[in-house]
Amino acid sequence: MTARMGEALGDGAGGFVFPSLGRYPPAMTGRLTEGIESLLDWGIAKASSISASVKDVLVTVLGDDGDEIEEVVEQVLSVDAAVLVRPAAPTNDGAMEVLFVRRGEERTTIATRDPRWQVDLEEGEVVVRAFASGAALVRIRPDGTIVLAGDVAMGADTATEAVVLGTTLKSYLDANKTWQDTHTHPFVATGAVSPTAVPTAPSPTVPAIESTRHTVDS
Repeated sequence: MTARMGEALGDGAGGFVFPSLGRYPPAMTGRLTEGIESLLDWGIAKASSISASVKDVLVTVLGDDGDEIEEVVEQVLSVDAAVLVRPAAPTNDGAMEVLFVRRGEERTTIATRDPRWQVDLEEGEVVVRAFASGAALVRIRPDGTIVLAGDVAMGADTATEAVVLGTTLKSYLDANKTWQDTHTHPFVATGAVSPTAVPTAPSPTVPAIESTRHTVDS
């Protein structure tokens, strides 16, 4: 924890700098670090569940209080009110890490990270991902593009109606129009089979059905 605090707040001369409070001299660094360390620490989410009432995500936090490993069960995982997150179970590659505040017997999470299943990002890009190998993810790019990677069910998890592939449909309709405009029907006259003339009026023009802003990988 001390190394993390030094990276975040150290002034390079053994003291700490707070923009709103000024510089704390090296003599006070030890006390300040100890005080903060007694409140803040990193742990891992050992297990998770859903509460029966308000559907909070509850986690068992495994941390280190300096003397022994501490384990606190059914702590509310605080991430963001508009984003619901449930950790994946620990694996040989690691586990979700939580930064928590000690409040008596409670451990209130204020930040999370998971070193597993990382993805590359462009500058200015935002990625929303699930916790698994090959899981679905959403890329929101600064050029205005949104990429949905994975199977997409619109409206409900039980959606079964397939999305039409616009380019394929357009190609079929164009070919069908050509056939409609040039085909003939044979008829029998005086014992011989002869073709009719092609239609005098062309079939309706195929409208523009391909979106210029939405594409799908077939």
